[in-house]
Amino acid sequence: MEQNLLRFSGVIEKIYPRRTSPAGIAHQDFLMRHRSKQTEAGAAREVHLVLKVHVAADLVDALRSFGLGDRVETMGFLATASHRDQEQLVLHAQSLHRQD
Repeated sequence: MEQNLLRFSGVIEKIYPRRTSPAGIAHQDFLMRHRSKQTEAGAAREVHLVLKVHVAADLVDALRSFGLGDRVETMGFLATASHRDQEQLVLHAQSLHRQD
């Protein structure tokens, strides 16, 4: 069976407004800026990217304690942004922690 688990860290760059689904579940998205140095084919490579992160239910409440510029680590799974947009990925967070 395939695996889909991502551990990702970065800095909160933008927080979108909270919304509630028709089922009454709270949802919220934020953008996380990531910078790191990786090794690829034996050579050093600098990685810079911004990834949209989606939180739901209890993690929406947890996100309230974070602000712009805070360093966070999250674990979750990747999914497409929508059924119409199969190329854009969103990290659906299952945990969210502050980094020092």
